[in-house]
Amino acid sequence: MIKQLCMAFLAFVVTVTATANDPNFPPSMASYTLPVICIDTEDSRPVIDKVTQIPASFSVITESGGAADTDYPAMTIRGRGNVSWQREKKPYKLKFNKKTELLGMPANKHFALVPQQGYCDIIAIMMEREAARLLDLGWVPRGEPVELVLNGRYDGIYLLSETVKVHPDRLDIFGQPDNCTDPELIEGGWLLEIDNYDDPAQIVIKETADKDLRLTYHCPEKLSPTQLKWLRNEMTKVNAAIYSNDSTGMTWAEYIDAESAVRYFLSRELFHDCDGYNGSFYIHKDLGQDCKWHFGPLWDPGFGKHKTDWIVNDHPEAAETHWIEPLFATSLFRNKAADEWFLFEPRLPELYYYGRQLSIDIREAMIANNKRWPDQDGNSATQFSYVHGGLINNASWIGQQLSHEMAPTDAPEGAVIRSEYFSIQGIRVDEDDLRPGIYICRDADGVRKIVRH
Repeated sequence: MIKQLCMAFLAFVVTVTATANDPNFPPSMASYTLPVICIDTEDSRPVIDKVTQIPASFSVITESGGAADTDYPAMTIRGRGNVSWQREKKPYKLKFNKKTELLGMPANKHFALVPQQGYCDIIAIMMEREAARLLDLGWVPRGEPVELVLNGRYDGIYLLSETVKVHPDRLDIFGQPDNCTDPELIEGGWLLEIDNYDDPAQIVIKETADKDLRLTYHCPEKLSPTQLKWLRNEMTKVNAAIYSNDSTGMTWAEYIDAESAVRYFLSRELFHDCDGYNGSFYIHKDLGQDCKWHFGPLWDPGFGKHKTDWIVNDHPEAAETHWIEPLFATSLFRNKAADEWFLFEPRLPELYYYGRQLSIDIREAMIANNKRWPDQDGNSATQFSYVHGGLINNASWIGQQLSHEMAPTDAPEGAVIRSEYFSIQGIRVDEDDLRPGIYICRDADGVRKIVRH
C-alpha cells in the first residue's frame, strides 16, 4: 500500500513538472489586456502542496510587448485553499520577504492568487466584495484581475487578492500578541474563522447537542493557556446567547454587533452564497470596553443561484450552517435586516454597473483563459448576464420577504397610527421635527418608501 501511494505521488509530481514551461501554453497565449503576473520558482520547482514554501521571483508585464517590471523583492509561493486545491487550476499563497505594494494595493507581505474556475467566479467574487463595501460591512479585501504565467506556462485569469490579516491597511484592529497572559489585553484583538475543516489552531465547542462549532484562530496565532481558556469561555457564552430563548435578540446583542451581523447576512443572501455560513466565516473583536464581536471580513464569496428561499432552507443538502438561523429567528435581527436592506437597495444599480464594467475589462483575457482551460467555456458578458439576472431575482425576493418586518406594533382599536420617519442613516425622527430633506417613511401598513419633505 505504501509503495502504491509513493508511485501515485511520483506520477503526480512528474505530471505537474511536465506542465512547467509547457510549449502548449506559452506566455504569448495571454491577452495582455490585464496585468500579467510572472512567477518563476527556484529551479522551476512545481507547487505541489499547501505547506512547502518555494522560493520564487515575481515580475509584472502591463502591456503586450512591454518590458517586465522586476523591481520586486524575493518571495515564496505555496498552495492554498481546501476544495479549490483539489481542482486542476490551483490557488496559491504568496509571501514576500518584505512589505510590497502590488497593483495599487497597500504594501504587505501576504497576497493570494485566486483562480477563475468554473462559471462566473471572478465576476461573482468581485461583485460580492463590492456589495459588502456598499453595505458598509467594514474592510473588504481588495483585488485585481490578472493573467498568470507560472514557470513560463500560461495559466489564465486569476484574482490577485489581499488576504485577511490584522493590519492597519487591512483589518485595522488591535492585534493581540501571541502567548499573551495580560488579562487587560486578552479580551480584544481577535480574528477567528468559523470553519468546516479541522485545523491545529482551532477550538471546538458544542454549538448544539448534535453539532460542533469549529473556530480557527488567526490572531493571535499561538495561544497561552490563559488565552485558550478565555477564548473557550467567551465563545461558549456567545453561543449560549445566540441559542437563548430570547426572541427579541437583546441577549445575543450584548456580545455581537447587530449591524455587522445583518450586513454580512445580506451580502451572502443577495448572492445566495451557500458556503457563507459554514466556512470562511470570519468574526473579529477589537480591544476596548464596549467592543463587541463583528461579523466579517468577507472572504471566499461567490454566486450560488437564483434564490427561492433563505439559504438555510434552500440548501438542506449542504454543509451545516452556523448561527444564522437562530439569529434570524429574533425580531432584532429581522428588523435590522429590513432597515439595512432598505438603505442598500437604492445602491444596487451601482453594483450592477460595477459588474458590467468588470465584464468588459476582462473580456479579452477570458477568451485567452478559455483556450487554456476549455472546460471553462463561456465569455465574460454571458457570465455577467447570469449573475446580473440572478441578483435582480434575489434582490426582489429579499425585498418582498423583509418588506413587512418593521410593521408598527398593535395599537388600541380606533387609534390613529401615524407614519414613522427615519433619516437615511436609519435614525428615527419625530414627524413634528422633520426638516427639509430625504427620509425613509414607513406607513401604517409597514410599507416603506423614500420621501422628500
